[in-house]
Amino acid sequence: VLSIDFKIVIVDECVITNLYITDGITIILQKGEIENLTVENKAQGAVITLSSDTKVEKATVDAQSTFMGTGIIKEAYNAVAGVKYETIPETLTGKGATDGEGNTVALINPPAYLHNQLQ
Repeated sequence: VLSIDFKIVIVDECVITNLYITDGITIILQKGEIENLTVENKAQGAVITLSSDTKVEKATVDAQSTFMGTGIIKEAYNAVAGVKYETIPETLTGKGATDGEGNTVALINPPAYLHNQLQ
């Protein structure tokens, strides 16, 4: 279990079972895999950058935050509206989200053609 509450964190070559973001920080994940990523409700404004070599199996987002980069999020649940994704998760459920250009993202398995358009 890794719980982060610094302002800027860079993580490289990681394999993490549970990552909890507990503050509105900037975190850059350069390479690795995360089984469960949780953005806690007090982490409003967090910016999570996932490089192309990063994969998140499951993300639970309890605070308005921004996901940047081309890393893969397999499954994401937004407990709040207003979460922003540069690269749309493969499966997205919960409340509303927007892509990197401010467009509203369809939830619950957007069709492949829509997913490709939003990237």
